[in-house]
Amino acid sequence: MGKARGKVKRTKVYRHNVDRKRMWKKSKQMPTIKCTEIKAAWKKGKSIDANMSAMGLTLHLDDAFKIDDTKDSLRPDRKTPKDPSRDVEMSEAKVADLLEYEASKPKESTMRLSEPEAQFCMTMLEKYGDDYKAMARDANNYYQETPKQIRRKILTFRRFPGSHADFLKGRNLPPMDTD
Repeated sequence: MGKARGKVKRTKVYRHNVDRKRMWKKSKQMPTIKCTEIKAAWKKGKSIDANMSAMGLTLHLDDAFKIDDTKDSLRPDRKTPKDPSRDVEMSEAKVADLLEYEASKPKESTMRLSEPEAQFCMTMLEKYGDDYKAMARDANNYYQETPKQIRRKILTFRRFPGSHADFLKGRNLPPMDTD
């Protein structure tokens, strides 16, 4: 009689072409820091926790934002542990400020329509202008999109023209029309 699906052991296969020493060294290697602000302020002699606290950052969010237990709130005689975030000396305080500044900047959206969808939008705008019902009945509407779906797609095309901005200028259409 057969065994359950999870019980059957697979045969272990040894991969001869893999260098175990190189794999072990690679696993012990420190990861590359991609953030330029953190990379510039990083001190190689310090530990990870010491580096992060010197920059005004935290490594363990659970310790930084501790949620009070209900048991602690019920027993007022219990001593509360000292808050570790108040004792931190920030020698590299500007790193946290730089990261906050970078995060507050508005990001340029990378949303783009694919080339076939952009071609579809251009042909429909050339043929019908803003008549979305006629676009829905067109033979080139292969995916049988509704007028509202086509309208949404054309609004996206206008919002993110990409390489088709010259087409919109030639048609005297504003790049972002949200009517």
